[in-house]
Amino acid sequence: MTVAADGPPKLITPTLKTGILPGTTQGAAFAGAERAGWELGYGPLTPEDVRSADHAWLLSSVRLASPISRVDQAAKDVSEHYTSQLMDFLAQDLAETYPAEP
Repeated sequence: MTVAADGPPKLITPTLKTGILPGTTQGAAFAGAERAGWELGYGPLTPEDVRSADHAWLLSSVRLASPISRVDQAAKDVSEHYTSQLMDFLAQDLAETYPAEP
């Protein structure tokens, strides 16, 4: 994620053209982020992209949004604010997509 001083946050995920499968958790995060007015992007991501991002997370169906605090030997800022927002997006969208059984 990149946070611009004068604009909305921007989330970027690897493009499906790299051979990865579309992710349910990533899709839910992007749906919530889009509703909140965040910018979304797909593209090839390199380790340098992750190192230079303001914040980064690994998304999974088990851990949901797990902040990345280090890349190689470099520490990264962890944003409780944006992590909380991502978790809220996931809670809402995953509950709508996969409602609890009666």
